Amino acid sequence: MNTDTKSTGNAGEINITATESVLLSKESGISTTTSSSGNAGNLNLKTKTLVINRAGLTVGSTGSGNGGNLNIVADTITLDSGEIKANATNGIILNRSNTGRV
Repeated sequence: MNTDTKSTGNAGEINITATESVLLSKESGISTTTSSSGNAGNLNLKTKTLVINRAGLTVGSTGSGNGGNLNIVADTITLDSGEIKANATNGIILNRSNTGRV
């Protein structure tokens, strides 16, 4: 599942609420990203148990727009070859982007 912007508009926000559990597996993922001047959306996840097995949660920016925030509320988080990350990369020094917060 992904929201992305490649223009001046902002990417959408992803909100997930699961009463029991969320399982991400086998190279699946949830992300909000930007590759332009628009901002990535926030990724909000609330569940009792979060399991990430060979999958990931990502907010980020490869453009001049800001990466979104990654907000997780869970009693238990299990990472098995999975990742939770916020990143920002931009090759233009004068046009910096900010990563989101985890």
